[in-house]
This record gives sequence, C-alpha cells and structure tokens, in this order.
Amino acid sequence: MRALVEGPSRERYLSESDAQKVLLELEHWPNPITAAAIKMLLFTGVRRNEVLAAQWCHVDFRLRMLKVPLSKSGKTRYIPFSVKHYPC
Repeated sequence: MRALVEGPSRERYLSESDAQKVLLELEHWPNPITAAAIKMLLFTGVRRNEVLAAQWCHVDFRLRMLKVPLSKSGKTRYIPFSVKHYPC
C-alpha cells in the first residue's frame, strides 16, 4: 500500500494595505460582534473556530489574554491580545 502524499501547504498572509482596508471596512460593519471577531482573528492569528467557540469566561481583560481551553492540539493555550488594538 502506498503512503498518501500531501501537496505543499499554502500559507497566505494579508499585506499591510489589505489589513488596513479590512479595518476600514469593519469601522462601518453593521454587526459589531462580527467586526470584533474579525479583528481578533486579524490581530492575534487565533483560529476561526477558537474565536467562534470563545466565551466571556475565557477572556481575561486584566491580563489581555484569551484562553482556548481545547485547542486543535488538544491542549489549553493562551493568546495575548495587543494593548494597541484592545485598549480595555
């Protein structure tokens, strides 16, 4: 039996100008919760499902951390969020 051969993984990042365009669009986004989730994805690199599964009890505004109780690796991880982007 032959082993499964996977193709090269593809990584894509937004350019600085693309990120600025997204942020400008989010300023006028009709749903502020969706806009906040997109900003968290943009500024932290957290996985989409980790943001969607997040609960308020996972957010520590004092430490500026998002706790992901069960990450893709099966372990708890903590994601810092920037003071610059989340001045709470």
